[in-house]
Amino acid sequence: MGEFAVTVREVSLEIAMAQGGILQAGFFLHDNGPRGQERLLERLNDAEAFLPLRTADGKVQLWRKASFYRIVCWEPLRELEEYRMAGVATARVRVLFPGGELLEGAVQLVLPSTRQRVSDLFNGADRFFLMETDNGVVILNKDGIDAVHPLDGDV
Repeated sequence: MGEFAVTVREVSLEIAMAQGGILQAGFFLHDNGPRGQERLLERLNDAEAFLPLRTADGKVQLWRKASFYRIVCWEPLRELEEYRMAGVATARVRVLFPGGELLEGAVQLVLPSTRQRVSDLFNGADRFFLMETDNGVVILNKDGIDAVHPLDGDV
């Protein structure tokens, strides 16, 4: 059985759930993939609907990604540093969540150079994206957002 084992690393996350509540969990990322160590956004935006998480009681359970509303990772995100090194454009936005909560910050326009508008990011295929706020970096699920108000740049 060991020959089929996949090596993973576990990162600690705080996940705000769409139906309310906060889940403290360990999230598993593959150590070896087509591009080296798997990144958090890469895993969140893959085709799998459910992901294994280690909950506070130590049990590993499957959780539906669509139920993740906002995620805070307690370690630096490699993809953010890669975006900065590559000179990825950013745009400041304010997002409105159900219930009226607002969050303001900068999003990375990880898009082809011919399509670098805020609307291109939010209408793109990836469900999860990074936002840098005054309180740190969060990962948001587009499906949990009611409206996006660009604060600079093109809609």
